[in-house]
Amino acid sequence: MSEFKKLTISSITAILIFAGCERMKPDVSQVPSYAEIDTLLTSQFDLLYKKSLIKEVWLDGQSESQDLEMDSLGWRAELSFLKEINPNQPEYVGAFDKEESKNIIVLVLGEKESGSLSTFSFSREKGDITSIEATIHEDKDVYVHHRDISLTLTGGRIREYQIDGYQKIMLKDTIRFRIRGSVVN
Repeated sequence: MSEFKKLTISSITAILIFAGCERMKPDVSQVPSYAEIDTLLTSQFDLLYKKSLIKEVWLDGQSESQDLEMDSLGWRAELSFLKEINPNQPEYVGAFDKEESKNIIVLVLGEKESGSLSTFSFSREKGDITSIEATIHEDKDVYVHHRDISLTLTGGRIREYQIDGYQKIMLKDTIRFRIRGSVVN
């Protein structure tokens, strides 16, 4: 092979490698930027142990309320949605645009990024996180699932949460729902 062909192939290879690097996401093994959120969300199971819950569920005009005695397994099941709103998941490393003003941090999924967690925000007072809001939106071929989630915290512990959402499945009516939980004692 001639020197010219070797040089041309090497040049094209180098250009393709550099062009591909420009669009690569950061290494997913990076330490998440929002470690405090990770710790806060996983600590809830211990903080809420033996606390009671008043849970209200509304589904297309029908509502029901229950007082529940919760153990750690009950809280794990009840708060399983926290995994979905955690911006520290590997697929979100480097995916959010961050806006910060005073005591509020807002993360918005980048325009060219994919993922169901489209927004995540939290506010603080005197160093403690006092509220968290998140939007999860999944738009698949056969369904759309949307949830707006808000949590209120006191002393690092969830005091109440609310999930408002809807689900639209192909060939079916849209189902709207609301779940609200208030921690007692």
